[in-house]
Amino acid sequence: MSNEQQQGSITWIKYDRENPPEEGDYLVTAGSDVSEAQLLVLSNGPWFIGAMAPPDKQITHYAHINLPEVQA
Repeated sequence: MSNEQQQGSITWIKYDRENPPEEGDYLVTAGSDVSEAQLLVLSNGPWFIGAMAPPDKQITHYAHINLPEVQA
């Protein structure tokens, strides 16, 4: 069984606080709403921060932000 779930064109990955993804910008959810957040790995563990992001301990899934390339 995979930790990734395909829904539309966004691949959601189950968030494992003990094995966080690389620092960067992600979409995050606690199960109902979706927010943009930035993952920072600090000495006391990883933290997602964002103006509308749910508290880190409530996040259940994240997705990479994968915007289409713009052709000039």
